[in-house]
Amino acid sequence: MSNHTVLIIADDLTGAADSTTAFARHGFRTRVIVDITNWSQNDINGYDVVAFNTQTRNLPNEKC
Repeated sequence: MSNHTVLIIADDLTGAADSTTAFARHGFRTRVIVDITNWSQNDINGYDVVAFNTQTRNLPNEKC
């Protein structure tokens, strides 16, 4: 694998999990961060693909 990390910003948990599935099937190390207010660099070190769940799907447009 490479020394780069792909970051995915998803508007809900399903989107975050689904978006990492294809990468995982091809052998990439993946992680989903469920709570974007509670994570650190150590939580994503060593992963090829990290998806962040922003929990914004149902927010009004002016809050996104």
